[in-house]
Amino acid sequence: MDKLIQRIISHLPSTSGMASFDKCKKVLAHSPIDFEVSRLEENGEVFYSAKSVNFDRGVIMTTGKTLDELSQNIKDAIFTAFGVPAKYCDYKAIASNLPAQELRLQYAT
Repeated sequence: MDKLIQRIISHLPSTSGMASFDKCKKVLAHSPIDFEVSRLEENGEVFYSAKSVNFDRGVIMTTGKTLDELSQNIKDAIFTAFGVPAKYCDYKAIASNLPAQELRLQYAT
């Protein structure tokens, strides 16, 4: 019975959940979070790692097998850092300048 009540409550709107989402949007609007992105290879597999470089509440880190997955995981990690419950996460509310595909820059003489 307790689990049923908890499940029902988890689907009800929460003022604290919406407040966390609003605070997240407000902070990001005034001070975007920058990430250092690295391409890593391990045992023949490529994956990407991202680490925040200017988040004043600590460090946000995540990984992804593709840049698209990494972008999604970064947004999820940001929501987690602000304590935003999953049902309040609007991934379109966070803009990203991470390219959709890997860029290769070559410098030669």
